[in-house]
Amino acid sequence: MVNQFWILRKVAWAVSAATRAAMPPSGLPNPKGFPDLSKLSKTDFRF
Repeated sequence: MVNQFWILRKVAWAVSAATRAAMPPSGLPNPKGFPDLSKLSKTDFRF
């Protein structure tokens, strides 16, 4: 259970990081409606 919780926390962190990366400087969500994964470095998905 602890391992599953840790994995879920990592997934939630990655999703929040993707959401932050998708936000333009104005603070509005990007028009495409999904995170621009090209803005994320590979280290963001280091589990």
